[in-house]
Amino acid sequence: MHADLWEDRRNEPSKVVWDAVRSSIEETRAGVCRSLFRAGVRSVGIPGLGIDLERMGMPDGPSLPTALSTLATRLRGPVCLVIDEAQHARATESGRTMMFALKTARDAMNQGDGVLGERFRGRNLFLIFTGSNRGKLREMVSSRREPFFLGSLLELPLLPDGFAFAALARASSIAGRGLATEILAMLTLPDPDWDGVREEINRLSAPAHR
Repeated sequence: MHADLWEDRRNEPSKVVWDAVRSSIEETRAGVCRSLFRAGVRSVGIPGLGIDLERMGMPDGPSLPTALSTLATRLRGPVCLVIDEAQHARATESGRTMMFALKTARDAMNQGDGVLGERFRGRNLFLIFTGSNRGKLREMVSSRREPFFLGSLLELPLLPDGFAFAALARASSIAGRGLATEILAMLTLPDPDWDGVREEINRLSAPAHR
């Protein structure tokens, strides 16, 4: 599963993650139903997928740990959730609550035999958080107040200069004029603040700047 918290900044981070989980469960249900239909089965209950999709993400609906456990049980294999620009989950209360729920799911599913038995002991749920702001990602695993305190942090290589200049050209094209000097300075830093670059590009792309 993949959830991009930057794809639509108007959406709450928790909603984006819930939508990704819901979509995966729906796809799994559909796949099982197609297989049964081809086998001539027209009516059957689907074990392991008895979850109310309509109420997912609501206070009285199934919890995130329950939804992820249900998905792993149905797939009979590990579940991996990748959250891109994960640092933005910390910006809202619901986003922080969602991150603590993910920690609860990880701890519950990976303890002992989990929901998949001995074969996948300790490997029922994988969580991968990526982002463009190294400092904020580092805070997610270095602060005792964060749910994933002491988590593993892998620093990927810096993007090549070609990417920075491609972004520069694209932004200039979108804005319809030369890119602001401050953006060029941002792009040439050893560790660019991509959040700031994107926000400035969006500002220049607004009708008032065209």
